[in-house]
Amino acid sequence: MTTTHSNTTSTIACLVIGMAGSGKTTLVQRLAAELSTRDLCTYLVNLDPAVIQIPYEPNVDIRDTLNYKDVQVEFQLGPNGAILTALNLFATRIDQLVELLESREEQVDTFVVDTPGQVEVFTWSSSGSIIAESIASSFPTILLYVVDTPRATKPLTFVSNMIYACSIMYRMQLPLVVVLNKKDLVSTEFAQQWLNDFDTFDEAMQQLEGDYSSNLARSMALAMEEFYRVISCCSISAATGEGMDELWNCIQKAAKEFSSFRNEKNHISMKQEAASSEMQSQGASSSQETSRQRIAKKLICQPTEQSKQITQDTFLQRDVETTSLVEQMNEEEEEYQALLNQFSTSWPSSQ
Repeated sequence: MTTTHSNTTSTIACLVIGMAGSGKTTLVQRLAAELSTRDLCTYLVNLDPAVIQIPYEPNVDIRDTLNYKDVQVEFQLGPNGAILTALNLFATRIDQLVELLESREEQVDTFVVDTPGQVEVFTWSSSGSIIAESIASSFPTILLYVVDTPRATKPLTFVSNMIYACSIMYRMQLPLVVVLNKKDLVSTEFAQQWLNDFDTFDEAMQQLEGDYSSNLARSMALAMEEFYRVISCCSISAATGEGMDELWNCIQKAAKEFSSFRNEKNHISMKQEAASSEMQSQGASSSQETSRQRIAKKLICQPTEQSKQITQDTFLQRDVETTSLVEQMNEEEEEYQALLNQFSTSWPSSQ
């Protein structure tokens, strides 16, 4: 492989992701081989700790620092848990990887990162986000989402792949290229038509039974039209090398869009920070107002010396009035008792 570095474009980092068995590793090998014929130097990084054999020689290999089986035994984990744990441990040294890539920037045109076969381990884990964000902080970074075409011939499976690709793009905030990988001589024309024409996809959906899943897929495909407009899509064969020119053009186009993605992400971050600051200020003013209300309430409820004196004088006056009323009632009761005795004496005795 030649080490001639092209000065026409800056170094691009490509994160190759996709479902298990979609052809990610084969694509990495094919991409490196094709770029070498263009006098473009590639730097290959393998992040799959569980892979046994790979058809290319990686420049950085996670297996050199972490043993997948040892991690599985030491932490008593299953296969996926061991892969995730190994990736988490590797993410703690991501600064060293970025420094190494930066030191090779002048000699390398493209960094190609091969991710684990279990796509959710990388795309939905904290370690995957840390690795992607760390690389994107230094280089224009794009996502190559590999679709296994024979497994996407059914409309429901195709929509599921596209929804997953959309969620990954918006989660990582990076430009994405959908790579339709041809296998078993299966054409990708149907996928291109479904991406560009909803009516064609709707005709394929009408051939299915009108159950809940088909209706949901039709609705989701209609909602995904905006996503189809902002992504690049190409058909390639990782095994034969067909369509690699189109793939390279899509990679360069997506790399040019990287700055707009970064600006949009920074804009969103600034809005979130502003909203958070506003909420904190509102919370502070609300708590301050509450404190003022509490102080006012305390002042209102707490009697002053003057109010205490007035209250005591009122109570004393009421005590005098009550005592006088009681004495008057006692005198009236004595008069009533005297009259009753007099009446009893004058009453004639019964016969």
